[in-house]
Amino acid sequence: MPRTAFRWINLVFALMFLASGALQYNDPDPLRWVLIYGGAAAACLISSPPALKHGLPLLVGSVSLLWALFLLPRMLPDFRFGDLFLAMKAETPAIEWGREALGLLIIAAWMIVLLMRRRDRQSPAPTKQRAL
Repeated sequence: MPRTAFRWINLVFALMFLASGALQYNDPDPLRWVLIYGGAAAACLISSPPALKHGLPLLVGSVSLLWALFLLPRMLPDFRFGDLFLAMKAETPAIEWGREALGLLIIAAWMIVLLMRRRDRQSPAPTKQRAL
């Protein structure tokens, strides 16, 4: 993917993560959600310069993935994927946990993209072999 296109897509993800964090003001436990979404946005915003370290995306992605895996057993008995989008209000705890897990999985997936993109940019360019 061209660098400019990736930067725009990454900026969109950063804005979505910031908006998601801002929407947590009425959540019963807003601090942890603001921190994870804020960390994801920060990882996006600092990923464009070549100085990005693996630490922040790795940390945010790992925490998000482990957190989502922690939520899965709680939601699975009563969970139906289609229920996530039927109404704005979560009618059951399973819907709430499903939405939380989906958000965390989106964060983890994008952090993996950032890490892979960074790895690709750091790997040496293939050299052409001269014929003997």
